[in-house]
Amino acid sequence: MLDSCQIERYSRQIIVHGFGGAAQERLLAARLLVAGDGPSLALTLAYLAGAGVGTLELHATGLDRDGVELLGVRIRDLNPDVAVEPMPAPDIGSAPLDGALIVVSDRPSLELTDRLVHSRWPGRGVLAWSGETAGVAVFAGAPPCPLCAVPALFGGFRPRGRSPADPVADRRVPEAGVVTALATTEVLKLLAGIACETPAFVTNFDGYDTRRHQLETASPSGSCACCHSRYHLGAGLSNRSADPDRG
Repeated sequence: MLDSCQIERYSRQIIVHGFGGAAQERLLAARLLVAGDGPSLALTLAYLAGAGVGTLELHATGLDRDGVELLGVRIRDLNPDVAVEPMPAPDIGSAPLDGALIVVSDRPSLELTDRLVHSRWPGRGVLAWSGETAGVAVFAGAPPCPLCAVPALFGGFRPRGRSPADPVADRRVPEAGVVTALATTEVLKLLAGIACETPAFVTNFDGYDTRRHQLETASPSGSCACCHSRYHLGAGLSNRSADPDRG
């Protein structure tokens, strides 16, 4: 149960219709993998800490040990309910996860994404990327996972049948902050247990328009066919009881 200080601290989201105290309790109990370029993740981590996500497992590129420790101190100062656990490369961690938020913004973060999705994906989570065609892909815990989605191209999910983009629009690169803000909102909804309308979807931005598409699995049976993923189809929305041998 939330104590009086927590009720006051999170009152602005507790009063939102469909959220309430039970959703806030789920956030406080959650362990979220957060990965990407460290300096670019600072605002994202602040949002997550402000919302009360209990444990943030941080996989960051572009930060040395002192930078990671300083970032962790700032987040703890922002909200004492939140713990930040940095994972120095090449360690990927082993604690059960309730979700993942991975932001691709450059080559090192893309390589980190590839490694984590193949070995650490918890079943539900959000992938975000910026560039000429930015986007956010949300996976709510049912097939497809990032490895079996059609199509699944790290650095940009390209839905089938997409017509060529307007070359003028493609030059309007969206603000990365807008993309990460949407990604953060979507992962908070997953952790809080606010139902997602589709099992997996992607929202694309080209600086001129927004397009939303449902993602499908490559397997004709509709099941996850990935041999590398630790994603457990029968474990609901968390991998806390996942069988790592089943993919």
